[in-house]
Amino acid sequence: HILFLQVLYHIRSNFPASRPHLPSIPAPAHMFVLLFRPISLILVVQATAMAECKIGRKSMPTEQISKFPLSFDQIISALNVITPFASAIILFYLASAKEKRISKADVYRERLQNYYIPFYQMYCRGYLFHYPIQDMPFENRGLFLDLFSKNIQYMDAKTQSLYPRYYRAFLALMEADESNADGLESCKSEFADIFQQITASTFSEYKHLLRKLKMPVPDI
Repeated sequence: HILFLQVLYHIRSNFPASRPHLPSIPAPAHMFVLLFRPISLILVVQATAMAECKIGRKSMPTEQISKFPLSFDQIISALNVITPFASAIILFYLASAKEKRISKADVYRERLQNYYIPFYQMYCRGYLFHYPIQDMPFENRGLFLDLFSKNIQYMDAKTQSLYPRYYRAFLALMEADESNADGLESCKSEFADIFQQITASTFSEYKHLLRKLKMPVPDI
């Protein structure tokens, strides 16, 4: 019990409130190291002392052996006390890591269900692999605008940055289409270009999310 109190004191005095010098080591792992560091130091001292005695003196009186700072049985007893605490910390850390992985998977699924899968479905149903979107009716172009506007929070950062350009190109093409202005072809070309960039960015993230969830990835 005295040894256990000494270990707790050692941990308390060496466990800082913040750990800026260990940014990449999780708190449970750091605690695990602190728990076993005192015992490891004792084992090193014990082994060193024994080695010195064997080298210096072939035989050592029994009364001197008893003067060693800690016997093997005491070390085992100390380990039996500390090991359950260390095991609990490790199990807590593993459970936390598993919960974090599950949370990430839920976010991936939510993004897929709200934006990426609907986009892929609309793209395929509109035959946009072969049919230019700029030549589609206004209502069809508006469906993609609605999808982007309602689910922008699920987009990756690059696709989100393209959204304002798509909206401007959408309005410009709508105005040119209604007035049959001379710049209609230019507006169509600009709209097709930004839509193609959004498509490429969306498909890239779509496949990335599918791989994260270990789901089939289409060849697109």
